[in-house]
Amino acid sequence: MAATPAELRARLHNSGFLKETSAWLDKLGAYGTAGGTAVDLQLAAKKGDTGAVTTYWNRLKSGGSTVTPIDTATNTTEPTLLVTGQAYGLALSPDRRTLWVTPSNGDTATPVDTVTGAPGEQVTVGRSAFDVALNWNGTKAYVTTADENALVPIDVAGGKVEGSLRTGAYPLAVALTP
Repeated sequence: MAATPAELRARLHNSGFLKETSAWLDKLGAYGTAGGTAVDLQLAAKKGDTGAVTTYWNRLKSGGSTVTPIDTATNTTEPTLLVTGQAYGLALSPDRRTLWVTPSNGDTATPVDTVTGAPGEQVTVGRSAFDVALNWNGTKAYVTTADENALVPIDVAGGKVEGSLRTGAYPLAVALTP
């Protein structure tokens, strides 16, 4: 069910219909994603994997928001991506395959596959993860954590935090130079 909206958008060639039903298609995809997460939670619980249960539970209870890519060459929107939390920080990998998302109301950074819309494993970075930026070659993500006054580097390939760097009070944004 989560993949159905993208499949319909790819196969139907009635742009008027797709535009009129866009909100319902997005909702269908969100229900499918939530249902899949609920099933994953149940399977993890059955296996006794408490870490996975916690991850899936946090995804379900955090709600979600959407990110809508825009094709600037055609000035049209692409299929909407569902993300957990209230999406605030966004950083697109150099190959455009991964969008890193941070919620303004959470403590994680999440890579999202831009082709499938599937979220990867969330990386816990600290309280009030606000903004995210990638280095020039996309090997490290840097996340501001407002409540901890820090900039947290993440090894993108391994999905692991690499310490933290102290900042001034309540950092809300990050920008990197090559």
